[in-house]
Amino acid sequence: MNNTPILVPALRGHIGCWSFYSALITWETAVNYIKTAEEIVRNKQLSKMIQRQIKSAREKEVANYILTQDERFFGSLVAAVYKGNPKWHQLGGFQEKLYKLGIPAAENSNEAFGYLELSGEERIFALDGQHRLVGMRKALAEKPELSEENITVIFVGHEDNETGLKTTRRLFTTLNKKAVPVKKGEIIALDEDDVVAILTRRMVETKDEYSSERIAYVATCYQQCKTEPPQRLKSEPHDSH
Repeated sequence: MNNTPILVPALRGHIGCWSFYSALITWETAVNYIKTAEEIVRNKQLSKMIQRQIKSAREKEVANYILTQDERFFGSLVAAVYKGNPKWHQLGGFQEKLYKLGIPAAENSNEAFGYLELSGEERIFALDGQHRLVGMRKALAEKPELSEENITVIFVGHEDNETGLKTTRRLFTTLNKKAVPVKKGEIIALDEDDVVAILTRRMVETKDEYSSERIAYVATCYQQCKTEPPQRLKSEPHDSH
């Protein structure tokens, strides 16, 4: 909880039973106003848990990524809000202005734009992206000049009762269980920071023995490159004659 009121630009929307506010804030604001669930909800009973535990190794990994990667980028955090007195200040008149210009506008455009006011008394915790949050904290402690970088935070309401707990827990599992992990083959094809993935791509594209009819071998080769010294691989294809 931070006692200083703030006003942040946001878009308001609805999906299913949820109303949400997609706000643009600085990293400094994010780490000052948003906590981890552990820092707010002290009850350790399994039935009362809202978030998984913080892993220090993942926290360090995210912080290192921030500090060493100029092309750093994060998806939105999802933060649950309860207590306090959040207010929505709508900016209107867009449909009329666009109509005069002959530009079609979405039906909800008048209601979608505005500012979200947080009184500073709210309790806000990261529902999705808590390792990004603690990684940002750690990086800012080492490099304060990152404080003015931006991130999008999607705020949703949380009710501090049994029904609200179940609803919020269900949203957490939806956000995490429904996410499809990146396949190993896709990492090999797309990763520009993994040296082994880059070398594997180069090998497949330049060596005839790793041509398309043997492409299933690539993931195995990638995994062995990650775990063995860069010498001849034990399972390297060889002439059977």
